[in-house]
Amino acid sequence: MSVYMVTYDLHRATRKQYDDLIAAIEDDFNGEGFSAFNVLKHSLLTGDARDVLKSTWIVTTPLNAVGIRDKLRSHFSEGDKLLVLRLSATNNAELGLGNNVAWYNSLPF
Repeated sequence: MSVYMVTYDLHRATRKQYDDLIAAIEDDFNGEGFSAFNVLKHSLLTGDARDVLKSTWIVTTPLNAVGIRDKLRSHFSEGDKLLVLRLSATNNAELGLGNNVAWYNSLPF
């Protein structure tokens, strides 16, 4: 199981497009050994969702970065941007995560 940061910018997207992408990430990466944590939703959801930064997710999955991109590809249009980065336990820093620091340090790097 690896830990990835997934961040995106939808160019000229509607609220529904953002909602559909968020639902896809939550549905595809929560349960069955997967976890998706979003910074924006920490105070709104219970369970595995964490609010880290707007449009940024921390995902634990056996997929690689290409697999994550391909799984989410249908939610992107021309001009949209997606970045998937594998995280490691070393050389990380944070500021302002508050209670999320303990959660972040518990990730299975």
